[in-house]
Amino acid sequence: MDATAASEVTSPNATTSNYRNLAGYERLSRLMNSDNDFLVFRKFGELNVRNILYLQDRLSDITEKLAREDEKPDPKPGTRRWDDNRTRADLLQNAEGLLQRYSKAI
Repeated sequence: MDATAASEVTSPNATTSNYRNLAGYERLSRLMNSDNDFLVFRKFGELNVRNILYLQDRLSDITEKLAREDEKPDPKPGTRRWDDNRTRADLLQNAEGLLQRYSKAI
């Protein structure tokens, strides 16, 4: 066994040395994985910012709608557990998922 073959067998990245026989994403992924200097990915910065702005707008809309619902008389003040206001409950439920996505995005 020559030195090159021996290094391929003992190398922790032995599978990456065979990337030349592959094509497409499989070849690219093996090449990129072969060295940390090759691990370069796009951040999609502008698209991420647009997504955050979109989520902010949706959350602002929910906030305004909740404020209007909160202005309505509440037959059971001080508790939301037995809140019969289905609109408020739906708004809060919608906000929950959006807030999770928003928090993760920022």
